Amino acid sequence: MQSVMVPLVKNKCGDLSDLNNYRAIALSSALSKVFECVIAGFLTTDSEVDCFQFGFKAGHSTSLCTSVLKDTVGYYTSQGSHVFACFIDFNKAFDSVNYWKLFHKLLDDGVNYFIVNLLAYWHSSQSAVVRWQNTMSSKFYISNGVR
Repeated sequence: MQSVMVPLVKNKCGDLSDLNNYRAIALSSALSKVFECVIAGFLTTDSEVDCFQFGFKAGHSTSLCTSVLKDTVGYYTSQGSHVFACFIDFNKAFDSVNYWKLFHKLLDDGVNYFIVNLLAYWHSSQSAVVRWQNTMSSKFYISNGVR
């Protein structure tokens, strides 16, 4: 349940001292990846919301979503109608997710209690170290964000 966080530079020509110029990737163990695949098999849902999701879904992509938007706007403008759209940037949204509410939603959606309990334990017990070049930081526990 420990990951190795490796910071990657987003823009090599940018300010290398700016922390916003880095994104971290977490390297997990092979055993953790196997565990994720096994658990994923138990996480099916009948939620109607899923049919409206484009990203992170097999056979769907955000380019499909863009195509649907363009077709919808094209249809209404060709009919002489106005089209108004609102876009939300959920930048760093995962940093503010209340995961305990998310676990309750999984239970409400019929996911097995033992699987949700296992996910909650796994989520709350994760730790990481940061690798910068050849140096490792001290271990710390992850309190928010995507694991």
